[in-house]
Amino acid sequence: GVRLSAFKESFKTSKQLELREIQDLECLVDTTKNGPTSAFTHLKTLFIKDMDGLEALCKGQPPQGFLKNLKHLEVGECCKLQVVGELLHDGEENQEHPLSNLQSLTLYRLPALRWIFKGSPHSFTLQSLKVVAINGCGKLKSLFSPSLIQGLVLLEQLEIQHCNELETLFNDGEIESKTSSLPLRLPKLKTLFIRACAKLEYVVPITLAQGLPALASLSVSSCGALKQVFGMPYEQNGVQHHSSLLLPSLQDLELDRLRNLTNFVPQNYIVKAPSLKSVKANVCSKVINFPIQQANNQLELTLKGTGLSAFKKLLCNTKDLVLHNVGDHKNLVPNLVDLERLDGLTSISINKWSSGECLVDASQILMDFKCNGQPPKCFLQNLKILRELFFSMEDIDSENVNLCDMANTQLRQKSPDSECITLGNFDQLFQLQGGNIISSLEKMELFNVIRLRDIWKGPIQVATNLREIRVHCCNNLTYIFPETLIPHLPQLSILKIKSCVNLKKIIGNDDILASSSSLQGPQLEMKMVFPQLKKIELENLSKLKSFSPVGYHLEFPCLHSLDIKKCFKMITSFSADYLTLTVHAKTDQ
Repeated sequence: GVRLSAFKESFKTSKQLELREIQDLECLVDTTKNGPTSAFTHLKTLFIKDMDGLEALCKGQPPQGFLKNLKHLEVGECCKLQVVGELLHDGEENQEHPLSNLQSLTLYRLPALRWIFKGSPHSFTLQSLKVVAINGCGKLKSLFSPSLIQGLVLLEQLEIQHCNELETLFNDGEIESKTSSLPLRLPKLKTLFIRACAKLEYVVPITLAQGLPALASLSVSSCGALKQVFGMPYEQNGVQHHSSLLLPSLQDLELDRLRNLTNFVPQNYIVKAPSLKSVKANVCSKVINFPIQQANNQLELTLKGTGLSAFKKLLCNTKDLVLHNVGDHKNLVPNLVDLERLDGLTSISINKWSSGECLVDASQILMDFKCNGQPPKCFLQNLKILRELFFSMEDIDSENVNLCDMANTQLRQKSPDSECITLGNFDQLFQLQGGNIISSLEKMELFNVIRLRDIWKGPIQVATNLREIRVHCCNNLTYIFPETLIPHLPQLSILKIKSCVNLKKIIGNDDILASSSSLQGPQLEMKMVFPQLKKIELENLSKLKSFSPVGYHLEFPCLHSLDIKKCFKMITSFSADYLTLTVHAKTDQ
């Protein structure tokens, strides 16, 4: 019920104005009927919300100096607003343009908004604009004309959400005709965030993508029609297209729920992103072309519900690899990447890989070994973390799964000096033949690997760097460590085992040692030492009887936490020597 005319004199000098719930106000200024010659010239911040009658900021040609000093504009929940800024004709040559000092623009829940800026080319100069955030403007079809882009020299952040009619960030048809004369650039743009724009077929035209030297973060999600991230708006005969795209500052790339995305860039383009650190692709099942070249091996690659094939080149430069619900390949090597190109990998996390059988299929390696007489090369030599090998029952048809034969595969040694390893399937995880290829592995977490029977199989003669082991819900396991592995775990400090229903021992009898000792008769008590083990947690292990086989004396000189819960059949006894602060354990007959 407040009339703005009552505050007419105050508006001449006001620097900040907030308007809410004034239902009958159609505009701030009306010049169609001999309006004021100047208005709101000193205003720096304008906040407008829930103004159901507002149709425009100004009706008619804006008066002299209108909003010329405005720095921050926020407009929301105005159901009739159709345009933010409009010039009916160009002003005087020396007249300062409206919104020329605007630094941030926020528009949200404006269902009737059709234009942000409307007028002839060069009507607006937005050389100070740094941040643009638009959300819930359902009738908006485009954002900026090429002439406006030319003035966005300071734009750093662009966020567009829930604009269901948005077809392009730029006016249709205009960008192609201007391309030859306008070197389109957004030199300061660092963050580009696009979400839930149902009709958007590409994010940025490839001609503008060449001018994004500062772009560091790019996130696109829930755009059902999107086919390309950087697109070719129209196929043009006789136009010389670039064959490569340089994004020198791009560090983080996230693509989420883009069900029709097939290509990152147009066909025959190569993307060079030397600073890229993180790529996340979630439910982008149709991607077939992702030709990004990255300069170093420091990439974190996360794929969820997305095929691995298109990301083959990136795998070669990946440090941390996360796979979730990826079902189109049985192995990483050799299907996706050559063996020697995984040297930089330090962390692998796998969750719900329904068709995965093994990380590395050694059958081809063995064949090459037989053909050329060369011992297999080391691989995964820098791997430090193996996490979350998770397979739920509903993901696996027990009648149709063909487990990898690597459980029975051994790579023969050509000479005593050659060491090799089979990184096994999920029936047996590591099959060892005197190998040290996993010697850098520091942390291993196995959750719900339902077919796993052996984590390690076979003898090992070298020290490992394993520091932490967590095993949960691996119901086919009957033991964790073979006896022969214990001397080679000098760094192990944390051991957590939970809910493995068939687990009977933590340390199991090695087949070779068991057979030889049975021939030799009764043996003297043998000692096992875990020099760095500090924490043991055993929980809900209904069949667990012992920590180690009978006849072993275990010592834990650094153990400070021993937590055993719901292990009702456990017969191993633990005791503490308070003089040496060492914990001892024995399993009696």
